[in-house]
Amino acid sequence: MDVDAILAKARAGEFPSDWNVWPLRRNYMITSAIKWGLMSVVGFVVLVPVVIATIPSDFAHKDGFTQSMATAILLLLGALAFSSLWLTIDAILRALRAQDYWLVITPLLFIKAEPRRIYSIPLEDIGDITLKGVNPPSDVATQGALGPQHFAMGQFPRIATQMGVRQTAPKRSGQSPSLAFRDRRDNRVITVGMDSAFDHLGAIEHILRERAAQREDALARAPFNR
Repeated sequence: MDVDAILAKARAGEFPSDWNVWPLRRNYMITSAIKWGLMSVVGFVVLVPVVIATIPSDFAHKDGFTQSMATAILLLLGALAFSSLWLTIDAILRALRAQDYWLVITPLLFIKAEPRRIYSIPLEDIGDITLKGVNPPSDVATQGALGPQHFAMGQFPRIATQMGVRQTAPKRSGQSPSLAFRDRRDNRVITVGMDSAFDHLGAIEHILRERAAQREDALARAPFNR
């Protein structure tokens, strides 16, 4: 089955039970847009008076330390205001085009669909799966007792809590959340996600790692099953 046919089945909700399908969560993106929008407003509300107060008074005929401090403050406030504005716009655009964003893992393929771009990687070509800024599930025995569709339907955090699985919450660290892997065919790094727009990154990482291992095991056994 080609990629277009797989995505058509995913969009129609008529996919086999051994597929894992994640549509972009529109409500999550709307909430993110509101959060970053408020942050941007706060940033500009603080930035504008500081610009008026420091330019040119803190730069004209002032010593180097004063100028450096004023520059650092302006850069920090500017970064807060403009980066939050960019994240707001990005979240709004993704929410408006939520139907164009999909993650699909079949027994053979990993597929990530975005507007104007589709990634399709055979599971056996996925290597160096890397999860940052988020703790992975730690209870392997508990994970094995749960069907993959529980994770795929966005239920991982709730079920993990009920089953006593720890370390499923984001780390309180300086690292930004991200999930990526290396495409062994050309060593290109593919970013699966940098937020929970599809699902908890730890849940997606668990399924991706498990499915890739199953595919490699199936290929290794194939010569002996003939």
